[in-house]
Amino acid sequence: MNMVDGILRIGTSAEQGFVFDASRGFSAWLAGQTASLVFTTYEIGKIFIVGIADDGQLSFSERTFPRPMGLGVHDNGFWAGTLHQVWRFDNYLEPGARYKGHDALYVPSVAYTTGDVDVHDIHIQGETPLFCGDAVQLHCLAQGGQKLSGVVASTLHRSVCS
Repeated sequence: MNMVDGILRIGTSAEQGFVFDASRGFSAWLAGQTASLVFTTYEIGKIFIVGIADDGQLSFSERTFPRPMGLGVHDNGFWAGTLHQVWRFDNYLEPGARYKGHDALYVPSVAYTTGDVDVHDIHIQGETPLFCGDAVQLHCLAQGGQKLSGVVASTLHRSVCS
């Protein structure tokens, strides 16, 4: 990390394939919100989490997934749609616990295999994700489910997402 012309620069394109530029006031604003940001970019296949570390500096975590797109939040983490799965990430830390200077440790805990549906949006109904995608330009609305045997499956219902 270094500051160039008032912009915090994380990484270099030659080194990691991406560069973050954060304005001078961003880390103070994020700290004031007592929140973190999660976002995806399918162009380079990454899910990013941006937060504030114990030292007050911006903290970036990234993981590689095939074509990550839609995100949805649940009470202990988030859902992320990727090329062929919808993943549930849960915070495995107890309230007040820390891990390497962070107050959350998000671990993938469930994955629904969907096929190539381009999950753009995820909404949570109780514990179940409801996701909206564009499977080869045929709009679909799907809800994760389980078969009676306990094998995870997806139940697709064709509908127009709006």
